[in-house]
Amino acid sequence: MATKERILQQLDELNRQLEIQGFWQTSAPSEEKLQSTLPFAVDTLTPTEWLQWIFLPRMQALLAQEDADIPAFSIAPYFEEALKGQAQAAPIIAVCQRLDDLVTPLEIVYRDEHYIAVNKPAGMLVHRSWLDSHETRFAVQTLRDQIGQHVYPVHRLDRPTSGVLLFGLSKEAASKMMPLFAEHQLTKTYHAVVRGWINEAAVLDYPLKVELDKIADKFASQEKEAQSAITHYRPLAHVEVPIATGRYATSRYCLVEMEPQTGRKHQLRRHMHHLSHHIIGDVNHGDGRHNRVFREHFNCHRLMLHASRLAFIHPFSGEPITIEAKVDETWLGVMRAFEWEPTLLSL
Repeated sequence: MATKERILQQLDELNRQLEIQGFWQTSAPSEEKLQSTLPFAVDTLTPTEWLQWIFLPRMQALLAQEDADIPAFSIAPYFEEALKGQAQAAPIIAVCQRLDDLVTPLEIVYRDEHYIAVNKPAGMLVHRSWLDSHETRFAVQTLRDQIGQHVYPVHRLDRPTSGVLLFGLSKEAASKMMPLFAEHQLTKTYHAVVRGWINEAAVLDYPLKVELDKIADKFASQEKEAQSAITHYRPLAHVEVPIATGRYATSRYCLVEMEPQTGRKHQLRRHMHHLSHHIIGDVNHGDGRHNRVFREHFNCHRLMLHASRLAFIHPFSGEPITIEAKVDETWLGVMRAFEWEPTLLSL
């Protein structure tokens, strides 16, 4: 199905859900309210009024044009926040997310007849999980719908981590790639912003205990041995900003490149925590004071950890393959604020 047809289908579904969930209004707002120029018209219209009286008719009029140029947009995050706590709004938010996916597709950074890789956005789950049953957006389903065929994940990235995510285009391709990850026969390069200054490159060999999930691993043994965990890291840039944290009048941060030699759960976050160079935005292993600095001063509300590069020998062709993914606008905003050149991330 063409993208235009899929969008029309979702607009019809949005119309239907507004009615089913009790948000549909039969009387139009006044002309004055409809002329609002602020985003989502929230100064005069409620969020669901905006969907019904502004978004739906404008999108339908646009798509009625023969050569419609469909703009990229992202409305789901706004409605997730605006309608938070309203259970009946969940189906509407789900439709908004599907619309976002259709007009802002995943960035494909590599593709051949066997494999495809995308630049996974921060905040997106790789696949559906009963632990996150309220989530509506997953890389597997989004990419499947985008390219019109099934994809098979061969590794994972944590939800808050962005960057290179590789899939097989067949079960056979996925099965041939998985051993490379399991046996660490490839190179994964990450970039992170951490608190404090790291002054020289080093290798951290620090075993990590298995990190159990409170729900999924409720009945698992709590006495498992720590597993070998090795991370290579090197500093790329430093900055000191006149923002107080604790007893210090300034705060120091560092841009770091890391290559995990092993693949333990949350290895990079836990290793940086061990070194007291917590990754910014890490709510589980990080430093809340510095996370707050980035939220309030740099509009950064994400984990500053990005999977920049994946390098391996192609299981079918035997050729060396290197896949790279660029950082997002939040990353670029932080780097501009710190006067760090984007070329520092060049690989």
